[in-house]
Amino acid sequence: MSQFSLMLRDAWRSAFLYKTNIEIHLTGWHRTINITLGSSMYLQPILAFVIVLCATTTFAAEYCMVPVAGSEPTLRVEVEQPYRIATRPRVLPGYAGLVVNAFNRHELYEFDGNNLKRIESDFPHVWGGAFEQGIRISPKHDAYGLGSRPRVVFYIPHGASSWRPIEETKGYYNAFFDQGSGELYVRQTSAGTAIRLSGGVMYKDAKLPVFNEDPTKSIRTIPEANGVMALTGPHRATPAESSSVWFRVFGGMWRRIEIDLPEGQRIFSNLRDARIQISNGLVRVFPNNSAFEPLIFRISPQGLTFAGSAPRGDWHYHPSSETWIGWSGQLVQPIVETRFGFWKVVVQPVLPKAFSLGPNQTTAQVILDLQPPHDISGTKIFYRPDVTILAGDMPALVRSEEGIAIFDGANFEDIEPLRYDIIGNFPFIRTLGPLHLIQSENGIFLLDVDLSVTRINRFPTENPWRPQVTIYYVDAWQTYVVNDRRSGKVYVSPDMLEFAEVNSAERITGFAGVLNEPASVLAVGESLLFAITDRCEI
Repeated sequence: MSQFSLMLRDAWRSAFLYKTNIEIHLTGWHRTINITLGSSMYLQPILAFVIVLCATTTFAAEYCMVPVAGSEPTLRVEVEQPYRIATRPRVLPGYAGLVVNAFNRHELYEFDGNNLKRIESDFPHVWGGAFEQGIRISPKHDAYGLGSRPRVVFYIPHGASSWRPIEETKGYYNAFFDQGSGELYVRQTSAGTAIRLSGGVMYKDAKLPVFNEDPTKSIRTIPEANGVMALTGPHRATPAESSSVWFRVFGGMWRRIEIDLPEGQRIFSNLRDARIQISNGLVRVFPNNSAFEPLIFRISPQGLTFAGSAPRGDWHYHPSSETWIGWSGQLVQPIVETRFGFWKVVVQPVLPKAFSLGPNQTTAQVILDLQPPHDISGTKIFYRPDVTILAGDMPALVRSEEGIAIFDGANFEDIEPLRYDIIGNFPFIRTLGPLHLIQSENGIFLLDVDLSVTRINRFPTENPWRPQVTIYYVDAWQTYVVNDRRSGKVYVSPDMLEFAEVNSAERITGFAGVLNEPASVLAVGESLLFAITDRCEI
C-alpha cells in the first residue's frame, strides 16, 4: 500500500472512530502541507479524501515538460535524429547555462532552462577538438582555451563572462597545462622555448628539463609531495611514451628520476588528468590512458625516487581501504582451434587478471580465484571485467564470473545477493543521489549498506537495462528522473519507490543533460528538444 493510501485510510478511520480534529501532514518532494480538519463526522472523510487526492495530483503535476525555443532541427539528419541537436553537454566558465554541441552543424549552443541560443563568440568553438579537449580550468577557477580557428590561446578570469585571446600566442605550436598550479606553458615553434602563462599574464622565466633533445611535454605540480613533476618526449598528435621523468622540489633544481621498468612497460605519455595519490611516503601516479603502466615513487629529501610499477589496465581507488584495484589483460581475444588428425584442441585464452595495491605496497598483488565474466561471439571471446566504487564506506564491488565480489579492505568475497542470476547479467551499479542503485535487464534494485538487495517491484518499466532506460538525479529537486526510450515516457520519483509520469506532447527518446540553475533536464523529443522543469503554471 502506498504512502498516500495509508494516509487516506488513517484519515478516514480517525474521522469515523474518534470524531476529533484531524491533522494531516502531507510531505511532498519540495513542500509540507499542514491541514487541520473540523470534528464533523460527515465532513471529515470527504475533506480527507479530497485533500489526499489533491496532494497526489499536485505531486504528480509538480513537474512539466515544455518545448525549448530555438531547438528546432535545421538539417535533414536532425529531423531524423533530433539528439544531434544537443550532444556532449558541458558546464563552462563564462556561461551560466549548459553548453551543448550541435554535432552536424559544428556549432555550440547554450541551454538556459528555456531557450537554446547559438554561441557567436570566437571561443569556445568545436574546431580542432577545442570544445571537448581544449579547455583547461585552474584550481583558482580561471581557465585557458586552446583555440584552433583562430589558432590562439584564450583566457577567462574567474567570474568573467567572456573569453579573450592572448594575442602573443597567435599561431602557437603546442601547449601543456599544469593542473596543480593552474599555469599553461605555450610553445610558438617546435624548437622554441616554452612561455609560462599565469593568471593570463605571460612570463618568459620557464626553465624546463630537456633530455636527449626531447623537450618537456607535460608538467604537474604536486603540493603534497612538495614539488613539480615533468615528462620529456617528442610532441605527437597521438599518445606516445615519454623519454624521461623529472622532479623539482619547490625552490630546488630539476633532477631526473632513474627508472628501471620491466621489459614491455613504458613511461606514460602525459600527466593531464592522471590520478595522483600520496600516502605513507609514496607517490602513486595512475595515468588517464590505460595503455600505460602506473608508476610508484618514494618521497625523499632530494625529491622522488622510483619505487615500482603496476600492470597497465583499468584501475580504481577505494578510499576507505586506501587500496587500488584493477584489471589487466586483453579484453577481446580470438578463439584458436588446432587440429591433430581427428582431434580438435581449443587453445585456452589468457584470462585478464585482477590486482590490488594496498596503502604501503609498491608491487601489485594478483587476486587469486577471481575471473571476469565473458561472452562468446563467433570466433572471439569478450571479457567484461569491472570495478565499482560507491559513495560512503561501502566495499568495492568487483565483477567476477558468477556475480559481484566485494572487497572490504582485507578480503574478496562472493555474496549470494549479488549473483548474476539475481541482479542480471549486465548490472550497472552506481551511487545516484542518496541511493546505491543496480540497473539491469532483471530490474532496478536498491543496494543497502548491509549489502542486502531489494528489487523495486513498482518501477514503471519492464527490463530497464541501461541501453533502454536512463535515470538521472537532480540535486536541486532531490528527485530521480527516468526515461524509457521504448515507450517515450518520463517519470519522476523522490525515492525510487513511488513514481509519477510527466505529461509530454511527444515521445522522449533520451536525455541530453542536466542544468543545475535553474534546475531542468534537457530532453530529446521526436521533433525538437524539451525542458523538464518544476517551473510550471498550475
